Amino acid sequence: MMLKTRLLGMLLGLGLALPVRAAVFDIADGNVTALIAAMEQARANADLSNTINLGGGTYLLSAVYEFVNEGGTPYGSVGL
Repeated sequence: MMLKTRLLGMLLGLGLALPVRAAVFDIADGNVTALIAAMEQARANADLSNTINLGGGTYLLSAVYEFVNEGGTPYGSVGL
């Protein structure tokens, strides 16, 4: 029984170590809220090949937006 428990633990541990895959975010024209959400999600999965596709048009950036890390510490301003 102990061997089965250890084997199960090892298999579950391997599943948690799988690499994160890059994400593609398609943002509709002018949707600043979706743009901010995509930026947060792209930062959270930490894959350098994430892609954010912006629809043609205008994105009105009118306030400073502060990213906050998982511990609640400000990560930095992004000007949104």
